[in-house]
Amino acid sequence: MPTTVAIAGLTGKFAQCIASSLQAYPDVFIRGYCRSPQKLPHSLLLVRNIKVIKDEIDDRVAARLFVKEANVVICCYFGSSAVMVQGQKILIDACEELNVPRKYLASKGTVAGVHILTGGLMETFWSEFFGCWDCTSRSLSFWGTGEETWDLIIYETAAAYTAAVALDKSAVGVLRFRGDCKTILEIKDCFEKVYTVPFNLPEAQLGDILDNDCYESVQATDLRAFFLSHAVDELHCADQELGYRN
Repeated sequence: MPTTVAIAGLTGKFAQCIASSLQAYPDVFIRGYCRSPQKLPHSLLLVRNIKVIKDEIDDRVAARLFVKEANVVICCYFGSSAVMVQGQKILIDACEELNVPRKYLASKGTVAGVHILTGGLMETFWSEFFGCWDCTSRSLSFWGTGEETWDLIIYETAAAYTAAVALDKSAVGVLRFRGDCKTILEIKDCFEKVYTVPFNLPEAQLGDILDNDCYESVQATDLRAFFLSHAVDELHCADQELGYRN
């Protein structure tokens, strides 16, 4: 029996990787949802089992049309808090109303939610956007000792797992996937073995030489004092108390 997978935010790179992975499976129909179909690669629009719906993320009528008769809804929105939260809420409400069995990020009684955790995306890790890798000096800025562990995965592997989960009717809850697990020092070793060029690690932690004592009028707050000044249920919004208060 054919499976319909609806992907919201199809113009995104990860969404398109998922669509590509889904095409490897027989009897899968893909329904994409985006604001600007003209941004999609022409080759994707020519694929026979993909249909694209154009509309805004806050259009509840369009959202219901998008999820109607879908077996799975995958949300690949990327943007502001309004987009990420409100956009997904509208999709979840539509899934609940139209009895879609599964949806990533669920808060409704009849929708089985699936949360996929993948660790850091390798392509993003090395990108200018992430801000750690300097391709000119071949140096990686980091915080810590270099022995901290990073869970890593590439876009296509993360998308392949997401596609597999979408077609697995028994999959529900939080699922965890990774492609590799390396410390910064192990990343350096692997880099130098593959590329045979030096990999520089500039000192990024503060170290033991501090300037606190130069300003004795300032009393630094340690972590324990910070915890004592905030209730555990208020930690997530501690930054909202900063600045002038009414």
